[in-house]
Amino acid sequence: MQVVKGDRRLSSSSDDNVMMNQVQATHAPDGREVDLKPIVCIIEQIILRATSTMPGAVSQLDALDKKPPQSDFSAMLEVLAYTITRNVILTATYASGGGDAHATAITILNALSSYSWDAKVVIALAGFSVNYAEFWLVAQLYPSHPLAKLISQLKQLPDLVESGDSLKPRFYALSSLVKAILDLTKCIVEFKELPSQYISSDAAQLQTAMAWVTNEKRNAEAYQTLLRLFDTVHIDNMKILKALTYTKDDLQPLYDGYNERRVTIDVLRRKMVLLYISDLDISLDELMIFKLLYQNMHTYPRLESQHEVVWLPVMDRSTPWTDVNQQKFEHIRSVMPWYSLWHPYLVDQAVIKYIKEVWHFSKKPIIVVLDPQGKVVNTNALHMMWIWGSMAFPFTSLREEALWKETTWSMEFLADGVDPMLFNWDGRTVCLYGGEDMDWIRKFTTSAKAAALAANITLEMLYVGQSNAREKVRKCFSMIEAEKLSHVLQDPDVIWFFWLRLESMWHSKVQQGKSVENDVIMQEIMRMLSFDASAQGWAVIGSGSEMAKANGDTILRSFNELNNWMKNARERGFIVALNDHIRELQTPHHCNRLILPGIDNPEKVGDRRLSSSSDDNVMMKQVQATHAPDGREVDLKPIVCIIEQIILRATSTMPGAVSQLDALDEKPPQSDFSAMLEVLAYTISKISCKV
Repeated sequence: MQVVKGDRRLSSSSDDNVMMNQVQATHAPDGREVDLKPIVCIIEQIILRATSTMPGAVSQLDALDKKPPQSDFSAMLEVLAYTITRNVILTATYASGGGDAHATAITILNALSSYSWDAKVVIALAGFSVNYAEFWLVAQLYPSHPLAKLISQLKQLPDLVESGDSLKPRFYALSSLVKAILDLTKCIVEFKELPSQYISSDAAQLQTAMAWVTNEKRNAEAYQTLLRLFDTVHIDNMKILKALTYTKDDLQPLYDGYNERRVTIDVLRRKMVLLYISDLDISLDELMIFKLLYQNMHTYPRLESQHEVVWLPVMDRSTPWTDVNQQKFEHIRSVMPWYSLWHPYLVDQAVIKYIKEVWHFSKKPIIVVLDPQGKVVNTNALHMMWIWGSMAFPFTSLREEALWKETTWSMEFLADGVDPMLFNWDGRTVCLYGGEDMDWIRKFTTSAKAAALAANITLEMLYVGQSNAREKVRKCFSMIEAEKLSHVLQDPDVIWFFWLRLESMWHSKVQQGKSVENDVIMQEIMRMLSFDASAQGWAVIGSGSEMAKANGDTILRSFNELNNWMKNARERGFIVALNDHIRELQTPHHCNRLILPGIDNPEKVGDRRLSSSSDDNVMMKQVQATHAPDGREVDLKPIVCIIEQIILRATSTMPGAVSQLDALDEKPPQSDFSAMLEVLAYTISKISCKV
């Protein structure tokens, strides 16, 4: 495969080769034999009955009805049922979303990798025929069957059905195409059953197969070479870097983002190299933070002269390279002042395999650090960078371990880098708090200020929100600032970084082999992340290493009951007394599970459950992460009405269903909501495919 230097697009012939290789790469038959004729017969009947109004369909159905019945093959269908159903979902997903046809085809072929070529065709067509039949079944029953009419509304089919006469030419064309595919499938099945003496060898197919085998062998050898290279001591990093990028000496594989020009790999000779590895779905927020960190490191000449960053984009080769991908790649590269690979396809398949299997790259970006001799000194330095910034240089695992040994859990460590104003609060009691409930925020800030005044301490309060509910947090941010309830961050976009840094602390500890059972800092990190997973308010109050924390109800009650522990506060200190009172308010323990994103190997962490009081009312973080409402309002009653009618009509033989249907029929008709359903149709279809 060659990259055209002019416009950096792959040539059309190269695209064809890539596509052929992708299809060939999905084929790994396990030798199973499937009797395909009965399935083809069912498919043929489905397609003919679905389009029985088309010319010639009736006579073909009569001919099929006269054929002797097939022998019982229910056992075979039982084996294939899951595979066919999966293909029904894949084809329905593509049909409802108008997605990438080639990517969908590759996904289907991957699902059918263990079957022979003829079986792939038949099973794929079986999946399509179910969707095809479902459409025509609803369309044919639409005028007379209430259940079909309701389903058609949710699927947005009425316009198609009611415009049947005007769309007949298109339906005929589609029917002809489906019939042609069916005829071709029958020919393939019959061809497969021919005796071997009637089948001549195809040199072109043999060459393709040999090329594929040769390519697979080359990839396997290249992977073994990489394993040996990284186990070998080198005088510099050139062999390693050439193996990771491109092997031809006459190519300039790197792009200098600062000077906007192509350069050779020699610019990295004998330097510490940070390989920034990601796909094209990189978070621009994280990229901007890393860019600031990179620029900060380059203000120190000692650091700048010793290290370089190289972006290594890792692409899924099963999907073709498109103009959209090219534009996305160039946009990401344009904001990077460091080096990047000239084109993602310069990363060899063997290198991608090594990155995924040895360095455990999955989806989230990682930074692999190579020393001047090309030795891996950290398989992911990104977390330590988020935690300590340029202090983490030279970003080795040994440096990470040393930094943790120097670190104690304190307010200074927790809030480091969140906002410059924190540097002016030295010696004061600091309160970080979050949540989305403005009523609670008003009560809490008022009570906290009153408690601080009564205890004669200087309390500085800073709102740090939550990681995912950005719009809600922004609204709270504005109201807190307008009502002067407390300090707010100078940049509200930094709120998510506070939580990203906490998650990085967790991942860094896991990377160091630590566990919650024997690491106090991990326990504190987990408690903080549990606050973020909860929908409640929360607060952490501390000065130096003395810290108290609780959920919103508990901390608010503690401040309201200040008189009960004021004497203890004067004798032992405000934070110590507050902690004592929080413990008194705790209810009997119960367990909640906190699931942290990005942990690919949960067994490394152990089946750790949060043993906590009711003030740790933890919701699963993964579920919280999916919730990002954009504020749109939807009238749900008409949809619920349709759902209710569908379920009752589908189960009309059940006790009480008829009377419920009669009651529904007596309700006044809903106002027209076709426009709303049109907006929701794709989402409903997508969810139905997932279900």
